[in-house]
Amino acid sequence: MTDEYDAVVEQLAQMGYRFGPAAEQDLHRLESLRLPEFVTKFYRRYEPVRVQRTLPLILHSIEDIVVENFHASPGIEVCRFGYVVFASSPFGEGYCFDLNTGEVPQVVQFDSSDSFVSLAEAQKGAVYIAGSLLEFLADTVRNG
Repeated sequence: MTDEYDAVVEQLAQMGYRFGPAAEQDLHRLESLRLPEFVTKFYRRYEPVRVQRTLPLILHSIEDIVVENFHASPGIEVCRFGYVVFASSPFGEGYCFDLNTGEVPQVVQFDSSDSFVSLAEAQKGAVYIAGSLLEFLADTVRNG
């Protein structure tokens, strides 16, 4: 089976990222975050495997996504407002699915020191990064 992510995942693998199929129990944990079905489908096939933190971007495994969103910042600050951290920079910025933007969530960024008390405040603090997961991953390849 091929899909729209095959080429970009192959390019990321050439950069040193590793992917593998997710375990079914991990997918249930991911579903608890109310992510769109296509995100779960992506992780079913291409769950990121922990790699050295020398890469320019840390793509989180499902286990790390759960930790990032319930026990770490900025996830613990923004998850309640519909932002789900799925990647981080080595400097602590969190890259999030913005579940407030429709069927295909945009990718936005928050700093690890960000703290918000309302959705409106979080929306003002979100920095737009990409229109979709595919665009975000393709930008990661381009920016190496």
